[in-house]
Amino acid sequence: MILEDMYYGKWRPSEQINSSDPESQKVKQKISDLMKLLKSKLSAVEFDSIEVIEVFSEDKEIVDRNR
Repeated sequence: MILEDMYYGKWRPSEQINSSDPESQKVKQKISDLMKLLKSKLSAVEFDSIEVIEVFSEDKEIVDRNR
């Protein structure tokens, strides 16, 4: 069920947005490249911490947009 998946964090609508805006695509690619660079330079534990921060940042952005 969609609501249950959203509740348990298995599905995030914000991750499903695919913009056709060229500037948005450039930004997404830059973020992806930087995440790969971080992954190559950090330990697995440090990189996992970065991913956790990213998830919580996305949650905050969703809450901020709804205000």
